[in-house]
Amino acid sequence: MKSGSESRIAAWCNALFALAHCYREPGDSFPAYVTMLDESLNALAISQTVPAPLHQSLTDTEPAELLRDYARLFIGPFELFAAPFGSVYLEEGRRIMGETTYDALHHYQAAGLEVSADFGNPPDHLSAELEFMYYLLHKEMQARVQNDMQGSARCRSQLTAFVNNHPARWIDPFCTAVQESAATPFYHTLASLTRTTLQTFSPEILSL
Repeated sequence: MKSGSESRIAAWCNALFALAHCYREPGDSFPAYVTMLDESLNALAISQTVPAPLHQSLTDTEPAELLRDYARLFIGPFELFAAPFGSVYLEEGRRIMGETTYDALHHYQAAGLEVSADFGNPPDHLSAELEFMYYLLHKEMQARVQNDMQGSARCRSQLTAFVNNHPARWIDPFCTAVQESAATPFYHTLASLTRTTLQTFSPEILSL
C-alpha cells in the first residue's frame, strides 16, 4: 500500500501526463485523458477551482466544434491565438524556435531523452514540457522506491531547474491567451486548470 506522500506523487504524475495529452489534437483517446485529469486533480484538490469537471464541458461540446477551437487556438494557419510554445512568451518578437526552445531541448537531452521525430512540434511545446515534468517526477519516485537517493536528488534538481526556467515563466500569459480566445467552455476550463496546476506544483512540496 502506498503512503500518503507516494499517493500524492502518483496523482501529480497522472495529472501532468494527462494534462500533456489534453494539449494535443483531440482523438479517440482524448476523453480518457480528460477523465484521468479530472480524477487526479480531484485527488489533489485542484479541480475545486472550477465550477464543473472538465469532462462535463467535453461532453457538452461537439467533436467538430472542439477540433475547430483546438486548431484556431494552437495551430492557425493564419493566426495563433494562443501559441503553445514557450519561446513566443519568453523572447522578443514572439519568436518560434528561439534560444529558449533549444534550451528546453538541452534539458531533455541532459536527462537522456530526445524529441520523437513524429511529434511534429518544437521542443518547447507545452505538451512536451508537461510530459518531461511527468517523466522526471516518475523517475524520482522510482529512485526513491529503490532507495536510490542520489538518483532521486538528480531528478529533483533537473525538475526544479526545468520548471523554473521554462513552464513557470510562461504558463500565465499562455493561459490568459487561451481564456481570452477560446470559443468552447472546454478550453477555457482547461486553461484555468492548467494555470492552477502549474502554480500549485513545486518539486519541494513532493518530498516523501
